[in-house]
Amino acid sequence: MKKNEVVFEMPGISIMNFELKDYDAGTSHFEGVSLRAEKGKYTIIVAADRHGQSEVAKSFKERAITTQGGVIACDSDDMYPEKLNFWIKGTLRFDVGGKHYIGKDVVLAQGYNARLRNNWWIGGPRVKVITRIKPSITSVAHQTYSSGLLPAIVIYTISIGSINTIGLGVASV
Repeated sequence: MKKNEVVFEMPGISIMNFELKDYDAGTSHFEGVSLRAEKGKYTIIVAADRHGQSEVAKSFKERAITTQGGVIACDSDDMYPEKLNFWIKGTLRFDVGGKHYIGKDVVLAQGYNARLRNNWWIGGPRVKVITRIKPSITSVAHQTYSSGLLPAIVIYTISIGSINTIGLGVASV
């Protein structure tokens, strides 16, 4: 059983939670999700085996894309994964600057890239790809809600070379 970690970074983030709603690990063993907090970043830890499977990648695409969504990957130029170890889907909640944000249907997945490193993917049916500027930064916007149920946009960014770190940004709409 591996402890697979994806890190979310944002200055001023004070609370984060990921409520698991669904997952697919194919024929691999899956034990669940936990969280570790550090200053300015939160790590989601997935306890699961790593066996890249095309069926898991197919179900990830179905859950993340549906009809309008999008995905991006750490350390990959691919539009979609061919094989994944597992994916998880849930509600991502976090506090920053005294406001509470809720992102529904966030889908995270771990695969491996051409450099044989276990890299992470993020997407969802409410996610729109903003840029795919390589080799610098890739980003997507996720429609979410802030405290008081006001619409907001969470921007997820991935910098070159990162295999498991996702930057967060927030913009009111």
